[in-house]
Amino acid sequence: MRLKVKEEQFEYVENGNYVALAKAYVYRDTVFPYAVYNDDEIIGFIQYRHMEKLGNYLIDKIMIKDKWQGKGYGTKLMELVINILKDDSKYRKLCLSVHVDNISALNLYKKLGF
Repeated sequence: MRLKVKEEQFEYVENGNYVALAKAYVYRDTVFPYAVYNDDEIIGFIQYRHMEKLGNYLIDKIMIKDKWQGKGYGTKLMELVINILKDDSKYRKLCLSVHVDNISALNLYKKLGF
């Protein structure tokens, strides 16, 4: 809950992980949250959903703690989740939820081919 991103990114994740975890609880059959660790320290969070009516996966939240950003963790995390979802193979499409002004996230997603 206390995971902090860089100040300029705060507006994109301002409701923190409270809302994300509440969604995961209410929709526990289709929403999957994960904490990301480096040894014993939580350094990130990602959450994806199975969007059954639309027939796709949706990554609706990804965060890397401020001091761990720029070290490749976001890229590795996305690659890991993409591979997990490919192996799951329930859907052939993966969508993202991102604010149009979130340049860091947009650059990450473009680098990964989105």
